[in-house]
Amino acid sequence: MTRIFMDGFENGGYELWDPTSVATIVSTSVAGFKGTYSAYLNASDKNLIKTFSSSYAELYFAFKVYGAGDGVDNNLLTLKDSASTIIATVSRNDTTGFLELRTGNYGGSLLDTGTVSIANGTTHLIEVRHKPLNSGGVFTLKIDGIEDATYTGDTTAGLENIQCFILSSITGNCNFNGYFDDVVVDDADWVGNTYIQKGQVSGAGTTAQFTPSAGANNQCIDEIPAVNTDYNSSNTSGHIDTFAISPLTGTIAAIKAVQLEAVISYEGTPTPTHIQLGCRSGGTDYFSTDKSPALSFGRVSKILELNPDGDTAWLEATVNAMEIGYKATA
Repeated sequence: MTRIFMDGFENGGYELWDPTSVATIVSTSVAGFKGTYSAYLNASDKNLIKTFSSSYAELYFAFKVYGAGDGVDNNLLTLKDSASTIIATVSRNDTTGFLELRTGNYGGSLLDTGTVSIANGTTHLIEVRHKPLNSGGVFTLKIDGIEDATYTGDTTAGLENIQCFILSSITGNCNFNGYFDDVVVDDADWVGNTYIQKGQVSGAGTTAQFTPSAGANNQCIDEIPAVNTDYNSSNTSGHIDTFAISPLTGTIAAIKAVQLEAVISYEGTPTPTHIQLGCRSGGTDYFSTDKSPALSFGRVSKILELNPDGDTAWLEATVNAMEIGYKATA
């Protein structure tokens, strides 16, 4: 299992997606959704696009969806290869409500049709496995944990790789109207019914070396959504800030991964030109590789599938006890 992307929109935005995405982040009031926020995509012009830095031979997708309107037959999931060709789609037939597996965009070759109606006003967990090959490929759909459609054979209308996925469509006449939450992508195994919780900055941590714009360091980065006029800054390589976070809530069956996120920027010609995301676990700071800030504020992230303190599985107690933070680097 390797988690390569996840977003529950609990940061109050969709900055983890491509800048060409168009979505509305709303306070969650959808049955079956948890957390504070979800993404609303209407059928006319909205989608969420994620392009990876490299391509994959096979991917597993999972997300929760709530249909909110009718129209033409709509794509829930659109996949593109490294040449930006649409290679496959999962679309809803608005006559039957059944999901269809196709190569290419909607209207491409129909590979299989499900039997569960995705009716408006209902929430479903959608899981998809796609292995794009000209022969021997695999395209499988699960709804609420049960296989609903599958096909083996030629599963691509382009190259034999996946480098981009889109919730909804990039063409206006195929956009899905509904709400999305708990989006997870894995390159090795089915994701399952996963909920994404936020660990919000809740207090001071062990180290506070950046300069706050006002007040204490933790008070400058505890807003959701982020406020760009409230920040911590440093022009010294090696400076570190760490922070306590709010505890997990509810019944936690297992913790599959922890994702660190920060909104960062730089101005002028600073001495440190990168930032590393980190956590403090078991009394030791652990930092990621360098992340590059831009001239305007943007979000960066790092997924940790294991607790770096011993490379062990995350436990509720270790997540609640850890600190999160960042480090300025040259």
